Amino acid sequence: MFRLQDMRSHKHLGLVVKLFFGLLIVSFVFFYGWSQSSFEGHRGVKFAKLLNDNPLARLNPFRRWTYIDQNVMTEAKESAVLNKERLLPPEWLQFLQNQRNLDQLVSTRDVARQAADQILTDRVARKMGVQVTSDMVIDLMKRSNLTDEQLRDMAARAGYGNEVMQYIDSLCRNQETREVEELTGLVTHASLFELWQEYSLGHEKLTFEMAAYPTVGYEPDVKVTDKELEDYLAAHREKFRVPDMRRYAYVKLTMQELKDKVQPTDPQIQAYYDGHPAEFREKASTRAEEIFVPLAADAPSTPAVTLLGSFQVQAAANRNWRALADELTRLHPPTKVYYSQTNWLTPDSTERSKVYLDRLATLTDDRVSTPVVDPTRGVYLIRVTDRRKEGVPPLAEIRNKVIEAYKNSIANEQFEAKYTQMRDEVKRSASLRTFAQAVGLRDELTTSVARSDYNIPGVGSFYEDATYISNLGLHELSDIIKRPDMLVALEVIEEVKAHDPTLAEARAQVEKALRGERAVGLAKATAEAKLKAIQGGADFSATLAGAPKPLFTTEPVTRMDTIQNLGAPLINFASQSLSVVQGSTGITPYGYSADNPQGYAVWKVTTLEPADINEFARDRQKFEQDYVQIQRLAVINEWLADLRRQADFTMVEKVDEGE
Repeated sequence: MFRLQDMRSHKHLGLVVKLFFGLLIVSFVFFYGWSQSSFEGHRGVKFAKLLNDNPLARLNPFRRWTYIDQNVMTEAKESAVLNKERLLPPEWLQFLQNQRNLDQLVSTRDVARQAADQILTDRVARKMGVQVTSDMVIDLMKRSNLTDEQLRDMAARAGYGNEVMQYIDSLCRNQETREVEELTGLVTHASLFELWQEYSLGHEKLTFEMAAYPTVGYEPDVKVTDKELEDYLAAHREKFRVPDMRRYAYVKLTMQELKDKVQPTDPQIQAYYDGHPAEFREKASTRAEEIFVPLAADAPSTPAVTLLGSFQVQAAANRNWRALADELTRLHPPTKVYYSQTNWLTPDSTERSKVYLDRLATLTDDRVSTPVVDPTRGVYLIRVTDRRKEGVPPLAEIRNKVIEAYKNSIANEQFEAKYTQMRDEVKRSASLRTFAQAVGLRDELTTSVARSDYNIPGVGSFYEDATYISNLGLHELSDIIKRPDMLVALEVIEEVKAHDPTLAEARAQVEKALRGERAVGLAKATAEAKLKAIQGGADFSATLAGAPKPLFTTEPVTRMDTIQNLGAPLINFASQSLSVVQGSTGITPYGYSADNPQGYAVWKVTTLEPADINEFARDRQKFEQDYVQIQRLAVINEWLADLRRQADFTMVEKVDEGE
């Protein structure tokens, strides 16, 4: 009887076997394609597709596409957000971070495009022979002296949980992408003329007379019918699509709850203080009182130094510095002079600059310093009020600190004990309700939240555990999720599959969006009519007299600066204003999105201060690096756009069963 080993070793049958399996593999590739993504794409909702890179698979009408599904989209979203962040001015990015709106930087199409770019770049890397192996990455980490614990922490922060090798694989892909992009971007360069032109656009200072027409003021005037709302919803299905939603039941125990229950007695406080001297030992420190003049960024310090210097002798003789500060403010408008007392300061304190602390260290008791210029805050006169030697302060001075440390110590012990108890109990429990009863805690319900959302209402953010939580099944009880300040158990109690909502479900959102769009048109039309009248000879001030945001004069600003009275920058003003001169008029949307501006500003340039050629010479090297990097990104983006066109990248509306 023949075995496979016999067949391989038989001279003639070995050839038959090779031929047979060769034909089988070719047939398999022809029918199914040779791309992991083409299989992964059949799980769940498909968002986009691009041509399979396997020539044989392309011949099969049912297997010619690689699909971008929910899993691929989830991996690509963070990169898509980061790419958008790089394009934003710092003040715009800070605004969005404060509003917790970073996710709104990207649409579904943006994320799908990012996922497609990664797939296409991987294909190019293979063709170019660019390969970064996990061994190469691990070797680099070893040379960087990364510990296993640090690596696990990095993987968790990146959303891979305990899957360290998956994290390393992602680093390999990212490095391959960077190398391919570096090779693609080598063609970028900039001439001296280009650099000066771009520098000028970014550094010219303009002063405007300006009035504005905010879109929000026009929304009440917009009338919409049910038919218009239905049509708008049908035309913008992606915008209103409801993702997979779910509700959780949860049980939580916070460190703060445990701390609040700790009420130490005086003997316990004394015992903790006596038993932990190293915890409360403090360096030699100094307290001071100060008179200071705050300085704006780049403001000259000379006037403030001169003013405070002229009052140094008077300050030394005056015991009431608060009154002296008020008197200086009254006598020297518009300068504002303030008084304050410092906390205990050590030579390495972060509350004041090194210049300040060095001067403080040289002062004897009751001696007043000469004016001290602290580049981070302002100009100071300083006088020492108290000193403390190195050692453990008396309990009376740090009683609150000792109480807090004692409560933390007890709460930490209880927290670890509770974690062990809850971890063991959750394994024995059939549901969250029985678990809550067993550990003596209350179970609560969240509001509906997207399945992919790691911000759980009523509980908090679980970024590091987002994948684990998202993969919980209906009525599945989670393990105990341990955070530094909280222990949590979750159960998915309700799920709603992703769907296109009816008008009844989404009426409020649809109506708001449609009214907002039409309000933009009304605000723009009004502003354009005003500008037309001005350019036709009407008086600028008289024409804009009734504007919702009345006429005002700006501080000197660059083209990218936020206009203080508008609370936002002018959109795409740099490209619009290439040829403006003093006296030019125009209309520009303002806000943070060209598709959804906050309003329209009608402006006139009253002064224009050109960029300084000497400053350009000083800044040129750094500016050239930044400019070439931007050009390089533009080249790479065009290259990726070409790859998407060649691969016939398409957003998916509906996938046939055959696909």
